[in-house]
Amino acid sequence: MNMTRKNRIGTLEEAKRYCRSLVSGLRNEQFHVICLNAGCYLLGEKLISEGSINEVNAYPRMIVETALNYNAYSVILCHNHPGGTNHPSQEDISATEVVNRLLRGIGIHILDHMVVSGYEVYSMAEHGDVLFRTG
Repeated sequence: MNMTRKNRIGTLEEAKRYCRSLVSGLRNEQFHVICLNAGCYLLGEKLISEGSINEVNAYPRMIVETALNYNAYSVILCHNHPGGTNHPSQEDISATEVVNRLLRGIGIHILDHMVVSGYEVYSMAEHGDVLFRTG
């Protein structure tokens, strides 16, 4: 695979832009896992689940399986809130903490969990909602 600058997600703004391109404007919630190598180059992305207008399941097993299948060094989680705020719910934060512990246990880092609503993107890492350790 020819790694070019265009498939590198190395900054917060690049991550926000990528997540916005995945789920902005959708009518139902979707949950995606974006898999990266150690250089922050995109290995692949997978839709984990599609839900209703106000909820989607983030299946921890499928997230872990996706990260392992792509041989990811790190992942970015992304989902949308079609009709509401881009702020994460308490359920979003709790589910992210569970997945963070699982992935950390097998040596895969979560860089962020982004919540998209319209054009706005909320970064859990930027706001300190979950402690993502990269070391």
